Amino acid sequence: MIIGVFMEKELKNLKKLKNLQDTKRFAEEFLSEVLRGDEERNVILLQGELGTGKTTFSQFLLGKIGAKGPFTSPTFVIMKKYELRRRASQLSQKLRSPASQLKNIYHLDCCRVDEESVLDLGWEEIVGDKRNLVLVEWPEKIKQIWPEKHWLLKFSYGSGKMNREVKIVKI
Repeated sequence: MIIGVFMEKELKNLKKLKNLQDTKRFAEEFLSEVLRGDEERNVILLQGELGTGKTTFSQFLLGKIGAKGPFTSPTFVIMKKYELRRRASQLSQKLRSPASQLKNIYHLDCCRVDEESVLDLGWEEIVGDKRNLVLVEWPEKIKQIWPEKHWLLKFSYGSGKMNREVKIVKI
């Protein structure tokens, strides 16, 4: 029965994206949800095959939250740190959430690394500081060090050439 409830909740959180505008809108809506959130969740895990929209989503989210660009994939550098141009409090002023204290965004691509390599980059300190928001592509490569509470976005191809689907799971 617990599995049924979990799957039902997950299916309600399925977003269908038909184009870049849908992806941008979804990034903005999701960011609003994150900024309304609690102080325990500051990691967003972006799971999905190559080309399903993880980096594009990240770029839109980074732009909306006020990070200093340009926003490029961290594939070859593993991790990029972005400072916020404006405090997230400007986006969540009415919400009075702990997320309004955000100062930095970290964007990791774990496709070619393992847990030990990410730990060596300062993972525990980065995730431990709730003033950081952390985006992780290819999180399945570092599953053993996922924080207990996180967001998991599962990107997949949709029915059409440009269509994508995203399942949102709050753990």
